Amino acid sequence: MATVIVGLLSDAHQARGLIRALDDAGFSGEDIDMSGGLLSELAARGVPDEEASSYAEGVRRGGAIVCVRTDEDQEAVEAAELMAEHGAPGRIYHDPRYMGPERRMRQEPYDGVNRRAI
Repeated sequence: MATVIVGLLSDAHQARGLIRALDDAGFSGEDIDMSGGLLSELAARGVPDEEASSYAEGVRRGGAIVCVRTDEDQEAVEAAELMAEHGAPGRIYHDPRYMGPERRMRQEPYDGVNRRAI
């Protein structure tokens, strides 16, 4: 089951600082996202509608949302703590509907289409 940690920050500058901290802590760049705050985007991550509306309103007021996807509870707690240190107490959401795509290890070759070459 995927776990998503969502934090609302005061602005994009603060969000970029949090993203750097998450990256420094070892979270994969593939699992970190700065969301546009669209309700459908948040709902797809398992955020309940009423809370998604609050996040979207925060973005309309100039804030920025950072989301982190984890597969382990301990990673979720660590991400939430990092968010709190950066001024955005992270909320943890479990979404049983989303199992996530199969993750590819960076060492393994990618057999798909190289979209950058097209």
